[in-house]
Amino acid sequence: MKAFNVVLLTAITLFFLGCHKADVAYKMESNTFADSVVQKQLFSRQLTGLMPTVFQSAKATDIAKNRIQDINKYLAEVNKMVDTGSVRISEEQAQAFNVIQNLSPEAQKTEIYRLLLSIDEEILALHIKATGYLGLKDQTLRNWANEKVPFIQAGIAELALIKIP
Repeated sequence: MKAFNVVLLTAITLFFLGCHKADVAYKMESNTFADSVVQKQLFSRQLTGLMPTVFQSAKATDIAKNRIQDINKYLAEVNKMVDTGSVRISEEQAQAFNVIQNLSPEAQKTEIYRLLLSIDEEILALHIKATGYLGLKDQTLRNWANEKVPFIQAGIAELALIKIP
């Protein structure tokens, strides 16, 4: 149900953003967008790497494998358009990762799921913002960001397949 709500919210947001085209003034710099989404994807990849061990299910292992492949492809695509080679996870993200590793197994599942969903929602919001009338100045990157919205929504829906006790 949460995935459906995100998709519905995205559709409504895109509709309203599409209605306001009269005074187009793209303002977002490519590096601002790229650095932010890359940092979030790097953290997502790190968390996703924990899924097979923490969730201990074939479904979680398959989802993790697919997510890591998708994230690697996403990162490569971004880096072809904007140099993001120096982007790393933040200190706050590194600390959160360390905290997760010291939690009980059940708490790890809950926290990994919560963080992955939160990251995906933040990335989706950045993509929607990047394609809006105040979005990315770079037309190629703006088009790419728009094309990735369904991919991000699919990742959110895929997370819903994991059962959290």
